Amino acid sequence: MSRIWTTALSLVLLVSATAGCYHTIIESGLPPGPVGYQGDWETGWIVGIVPAEVDATAVCGGPWSRVETQQSFLNGLVSMLTLGIYAPHEVTIVCAAGGSDRQP
Repeated sequence: MSRIWTTALSLVLLVSATAGCYHTIIESGLPPGPVGYQGDWETGWIVGIVPAEVDATAVCGGPWSRVETQQSFLNGLVSMLTLGIYAPHEVTIVCAAGGSDRQP
């Protein structure tokens, strides 16, 4: 009976450790304008070591204000089920207001 509990506890700890969510915000200091891009399933590989490449300057056609990256519970679950080989995440890019020429 104790082996079942040990296995169950190990499984719960493994799932909670690998399906964690993260949230990162990078701000350029420019005033925010419209949301230029929002992707819910951007492809990353090898536990996020090889991230998806979304060019914020190209999306906004100039300077950007904020880039936000996060892994939702569902993204983390998919990453866990693929043993971290496929690591999707959400990306939101907010363009700078007013079309300033100052680059971040």
